[in-house]
Amino acid sequence: MVGADTAVLRGILKAKGRYDEAILDYTALMKSPGSEEIVVDILTNRAYCHGKMCVYDLAIKDYAEVIAICPKNAHALFNRAICLQKTGAYSQV
Repeated sequence: MVGADTAVLRGILKAKGRYDEAILDYTALMKSPGSEEIVVDILTNRAYCHGKMCVYDLAIKDYAEVIAICPKNAHALFNRAICLQKTGAYSQV
């Protein structure tokens, strides 16, 4: 389980626009993610960071993994559509 201090640090990194550092933290967490809910949280946050860095292919990949686990996740569906639109690949939805 992720400690509260670690979760707060990642939130601070993301809030300050240090997306590259937050991505490294989220990626490290995926090595032993725990419950399905935690996996969805990690992937959603990592995808958000990729999107903010305009690395849409990786954001789309992470959002697709979230959707595979939780097909009705509105956040992932919406943000994946935005990333697809930005890449010109919206017809893949």
